[in-house]
Amino acid sequence: MNYSAIETGKRIQELRKSKGLTQVRLAERLHISLRHLQKLESGERGGSIEALAEISLFFQVSLDYIILGKLQDVEMWSQLLEIADHLKNMASTL
Repeated sequence: MNYSAIETGKRIQELRKSKGLTQVRLAERLHISLRHLQKLESGERGGSIEALAEISLFFQVSLDYIILGKLQDVEMWSQLLEIADHLKNMASTL
């Protein structure tokens, strides 16, 4: 399991497309330049920890998934988010 800027970029691009976002819109939402996002997605440049953490938070996936593509962590993270949402909904009905 090794870090690859190209593979990380592909995952970011897939996440962006899965949400129906353009590069322009995602760059705006992340408060980075379009060129910076283009370089991240192409793998021309690796992201800083801060940028990658912001991306993982935005898409609600683990940093392990963004960096290494570890899917099991994504599934667990998604399940935890669903549980948290369910608990919030239960609390709001009390």
